[in-house]
Amino acid sequence: GKGGLTGSGGGATGGGASGSGGTTSGDSSGTYVVAMLQSTQTQATDITQDEIRSLVTDAVTQAGGFGFLKSGQTVVVKPNLLVSTSDGRSTLLPVTVNGVTADWRVAKAVTELVRAQIGSSGKLLIMEGSTESTTQAFSRLGYTAANFGSDVDEFIALEGTSCSDRSTNGLVQKAASGGK
Repeated sequence: GKGGLTGSGGGATGGGASGSGGTTSGDSSGTYVVAMLQSTQTQATDITQDEIRSLVTDAVTQAGGFGFLKSGQTVVVKPNLLVSTSDGRSTLLPVTVNGVTADWRVAKAVTELVRAQIGSSGKLLIMEGSTESTTQAFSRLGYTAANFGSDVDEFIALEGTSCSDRSTNGLVQKAASGGK
């Protein structure tokens, strides 16, 4: 088959957008429009960041775009981050193109599109609560300021005391049965 990347990307507040291009259709039925594109590369490892950006942009556009996002809004991107398999051996997953977790390069393409909509006055947060240390998952899987630059204001691990930004209405940290 042709190359592909896991890139469910996560949700964006205000409309449920994902890295694969899903977004609410704007009607009250709660239906979703999803666009999926396929690279021309034979191997996913051969897909460049420029092609990822182009594929994500095309998918988001085909699904209706991010026009529902407005300048100055706060947007949360919630990737699905797993560092290892849970097959009893705890095998570390490759950083990119692992088929299990959201490739940081796909999330970066999403954050670039979101930042273009919300502008410099908006706030873009990447939030995750992994079954493993989320701070370590961010670092291990490329979710770093070095990779995302100024598009992302903060990477928030939803565990422990790391959820420091409480200025967003409705953000409340609570302990779960597992302590996270």
